[in-house]
Amino acid sequence: MNNLQSLEIPFHLRKEGVCLVMNPGNAGDALIALGTRHYLQSINAEDVPVVPSWQALDVGTKTIVFGGGGSLIPLYNSLASIRAWIDAGRQVIVLPHTTFGLETDLVGMSANLMIVCREEISYERLEKAGFPTERLGLDHDMAFHLKGEFLTRYPRSGIGIANCFRTDGERRIDAAPVPANNVDISMSWNGNFWHSADLTEAVCSGLTAYLSCFDTVHTDRLHIGILGASLGLNTVLYENSYYKNRAIFEYSIGARFPYAKLKTV
Repeated sequence: MNNLQSLEIPFHLRKEGVCLVMNPGNAGDALIALGTRHYLQSINAEDVPVVPSWQALDVGTKTIVFGGGGSLIPLYNSLASIRAWIDAGRQVIVLPHTTFGLETDLVGMSANLMIVCREEISYERLEKAGFPTERLGLDHDMAFHLKGEFLTRYPRSGIGIANCFRTDGERRIDAAPVPANNVDISMSWNGNFWHSADLTEAVCSGLTAYLSCFDTVHTDRLHIGILGASLGLNTVLYENSYYKNRAIFEYSIGARFPYAKLKTV
């Protein structure tokens, strides 16, 4: 089974004719973007142009690398962007992603598309649908590349519980009502912003400073769960509307953070 290294993703990111488009979205996606920048530094590829999605075709590169995340599901429109890039003659590489419900579309573009999944269920679904395994990989969410010096800026020193539950279409319809003191902190920012290194750093610092005010976090926001666990908080990650949270907990979080728990419905 391929991963970032065996698919030669570092090589692709270092060569000429490549640009990187960060996955748009909320402040959790900013954590993915910051982890991606830290990864680029670790492979000596920090000079790769990072552009907003609407400029991806204007820079004239042969290959577009699309940042990691969870936007390749019917709720979001990233599939349309990838199709437009491929229709314009580009090769597309997708960094660690969860996919759901779009397998047939992705297989149809696989001659010009390489996908790294961030958990085993997406990988297995794409493989079963016929996505070529030589263009398919499995590796951890890019937020796990956040540098230790970033995480240790805010030592664990808080008290109480941070309730950070989502209030959008990815919330389970059978979930319990959100607590009265809920703060969906991920929605403090939401949009196509993460090509900006300075804004990405500032938003991620704000998230980290907020969670550091507590010693426990309860959330169904995947990246609040990842950040809380990475900070050493007692973390309870609840399931979302499909398999994303459970699959990533099982693949990446559970064994890495013994004080993190998965709450199933």
